[in-house]
Amino acid sequence: MLFRVETDLSECQLLWEEFSPNESLFDLWDFRLAFWRGYQYHPYFITLSFQEKVISILPLWFDKEDNQYTWFGGSWPDENTFFTKSAKTIPLLLKLIPGKTRLFCIRSQEGITDRGSFLEADEEKYILDLKNFSSLDDFWGTLKKKKRYNLKRDWKRIQALKPEIIVNDFSHLENLFKLNIDRFEEMVLDDNKSTFLSKEKQQTFKEIINLAKDYQVRMVSTKIDGKVVAVDLVALYHQTYYCLAGGCDVENYSGLGSFANLQLIKDAIELENVDLIDFLQGDVNWKASWRLGTRPLFKFTKDA
Repeated sequence: MLFRVETDLSECQLLWEEFSPNESLFDLWDFRLAFWRGYQYHPYFITLSFQEKVISILPLWFDKEDNQYTWFGGSWPDENTFFTKSAKTIPLLLKLIPGKTRLFCIRSQEGITDRGSFLEADEEKYILDLKNFSSLDDFWGTLKKKKRYNLKRDWKRIQALKPEIIVNDFSHLENLFKLNIDRFEEMVLDDNKSTFLSKEKQQTFKEIINLAKDYQVRMVSTKIDGKVVAVDLVALYHQTYYCLAGGCDVENYSGLGSFANLQLIKDAIELENVDLIDFLQGDVNWKASWRLGTRPLFKFTKDA
């Protein structure tokens, strides 16, 4: 067996494309490349070869800001997976990472995550199965009575303002950044600031749009009285509607947060060939109460 580290981006792309299952948006090279273009962190792909054939890869990069190794693409992407043709080699590869390591959002993988000896439970992710939905009314029927009443109240409150729903005006990305930053500032949470304060993350999301080829991007915006008050960026891949990021002016429009999320559900239901909405990892104080489904995720951490 031979271990080596690949740091050349072109070679890392070849390795990624050979091993990635391409089952989810987060498996796609171009989606991950958007993060590299935003941050320019050095790739660090640890490979294991047997008889001159690569059989396992840990696709990492070195996060120079936090001085740690993370997945190639960082800690934001969901559903990370170990690239391997031999699950039993993964614990050995993890031992070879030469410093502080934070690998989050690992999806279930037979022969690896079910062993449980070297991984911990991470925050679960939230999904909504749309296979039996034909309208927003079908979603209302899944909710508890009080939650249904509250969400319908918010929906009607915003509808009374005669909102204009705009699809795919990507010039609204700057509005998304500002609305998201302003929302977090209003919440006054010192330990939970907007991800878009980072210019690198803003550039990453511009690149997510620029690199869309194997996946589609979609933007859903809400205007009230001619002003953009809510924006969401979505990606579509393999019948799944990924809610990537959003921002809304809830300070001036009570109920707008619920309205924007309901608008995404309505939009996904009305599209052809969408079976699932992926609301990503973490409850963020609303997803569980909406009775969304969940999927487990795992993590691996190591100190230097």
